[in-house]
Amino acid sequence: MKNNLFVMCGVIALSVLSVGCSPRHAPKETSSVIGVIGGSDGPTSIYVQEDTSDFLLQRGLEVIEKMCILAKDSTYIHYCTQNADIISRVKHLASCHYHSGYKVFEIVFSPAFLKKKMTGRNKETSDKLFFERFCQSIPMWINAYAGSANVAAISMLACEEVFHCHTLAHPCFYLYRFEQGIDCMVWFVPRKESIVQSYATFLVHERLADLKTANELKAFFSEMIGVAEIEVKEIN
Repeated sequence: MKNNLFVMCGVIALSVLSVGCSPRHAPKETSSVIGVIGGSDGPTSIYVQEDTSDFLLQRGLEVIEKMCILAKDSTYIHYCTQNADIISRVKHLASCHYHSGYKVFEIVFSPAFLKKKMTGRNKETSDKLFFERFCQSIPMWINAYAGSANVAAISMLACEEVFHCHTLAHPCFYLYRFEQGIDCMVWFVPRKESIVQSYATFLVHERLADLKTANELKAFFSEMIGVAEIEVKEIN
C-alpha cells in the first residue's frame, strides 16, 4: 500500500514539473511575420507584417483612405473653410473610390538626375534634405496649374503615415489613377531602422485625364518639373 502511494506521488510530481516547465507562450510559427522586439521570447515579441510584392502599394492606399475620410467629413471641411468653391472641389475629391478600379505607376528619379541637381548648388543644405524637399514640392507645382481653389482644397486633405518596410532602399513616388478621373500621389521615403514615411496628396491637372501609358506620364512629368531623367512604370 505504501509503495503504491509513493509511486502515485512520484507520478503527480513529475506531471506538475513537466507542465510547469512547458513553454505555454511559444510564438506561433508563421512565414508572414518577422519578430522585431523580444527575439525568441514569445510573451515579449512584437511582430510586423512581412513585406510582400504589393506591400508599398497597399500602404499607399491606406494613406489615401485617410485623405478620403477627411474629404467626406463635413465638420472638418467647414471648420477649415467656408469658401463655397473650395468646398465644392473637396466634394469632388471625396467621390474617390479607392478600393477598386485603379492603376498604379511607380515614378523614380534616375541617378543622372540626382547628380545633375546636386551640382553647383549651395552646400549649406545637405544633399538628402535638398532632394527630399525638391520631391515633396512636385505635386504642389503641378497642382498650382489648377488654380488657388484646388490648391487650397488639396492642402486641407494631405496626409502622411509611418510604417515598417524592409525592402525600400530609395525614395519613390506612386501615382494612383482611379476610375473617377481622380489621381493621387504618394511619396515614400525610407528612414533608419526600416522605417518609411509616406506623404499623400491629390493631384489635379487638366491634362492628366488624357494620359494613359507610362511613356505619356513620363513625358508629362518631365515637362512639368523640367527633368528628363525620370523612370515611370505601371506596377499593377
